[in-house]
Amino acid sequence: TPLFLSVGVPISIVSAAWTINSMTCILGAWLATRFADRLSERGIFIVPLALTVLSMGVLGISLNIFTIWIYFLMGVVQGWTASTLLPMAQRYIRPSEQTSVVSLAKVAGQLLYIPIVWIIGFVADINLQLAPITTVAIFLPLGLLAIKGLKGKNTA
Repeated sequence: TPLFLSVGVPISIVSAAWTINSMTCILGAWLATRFADRLSERGIFIVPLALTVLSMGVLGISLNIFTIWIYFLMGVVQGWTASTLLPMAQRYIRPSEQTSVVSLAKVAGQLLYIPIVWIIGFVADINLQLAPITTVAIFLPLGLLAIKGLKGKNTA
């Protein structure tokens, strides 16, 4: 919301933008069901990482009324990851342990979310345009580590 408001998008349109973002989540899920089975596990991780770096990278470099719409790639990322990561994890977790592992992963994700959002918010208070760059600085190395850990594992 602060990004949209900072470039002059009216608040009534910002509200509609969140609806559009939800629609792009649906697009991301559809793309995942259509293409993920053709990709290696590394490829499944590379797609959302690349879209995140592209979206946040562009907004970090040039935040204006024309580039702000690239933010919707983040909705595609959400839909893609929601459709691909749990099924991938389920291939490696024994059925008797899946509920516990998924629950623990959600708790860990929420615990990591808190300091990450705090850091991005702190940076945004200094300069809003640095928030997308900070997002890239946090998620690019983590994503590359995850991809490296999947090296050689192929589901296609």
